[in-house]
Amino acid sequence: MYTQRFYGFLLTFVFIVLLTGCDKDKEESSPTKSDLLTAGTWTGVSMFRNGEDVTQLLIEKENYDIKKQLWKYEKDGKYASTYERKALLGTWEFVDNEQHILHDKNQTDELSVRITKLTDKALILEYTYREKLYEERYAK
Repeated sequence: MYTQRFYGFLLTFVFIVLLTGCDKDKEESSPTKSDLLTAGTWTGVSMFRNGEDVTQLLIEKENYDIKKQLWKYEKDGKYASTYERKALLGTWEFVDNEQHILHDKNQTDELSVRITKLTDKALILEYTYREKLYEERYAK
């Protein structure tokens, strides 16, 4: 009788251990900034200059529609910036503890932009040009 109980408890214990030990639920880790930036193509939404929405003004005065601007960042450090089927290719890297994206390092058109927001659906970049603060908003 004692042996039968012992084996019953042992079998129950082993069964419980196997059930909890074989849990295939992996903990979801948060995506890195690189994962977020390189997962898809970013499409322009709006542009601000010194805090004012100038999206429509740029269409009217400069014939520039940010909604036609596309950015595709690759994990290998390359990017493609496309506007009306014209592509600009270059390199990118994170700098300043992944707070900035540096485009075309050591080139004449090198540009550093500050990341003010980066999620799986939104990218907001900020930079200064001719003493004016610009903010470009993108979405997927």
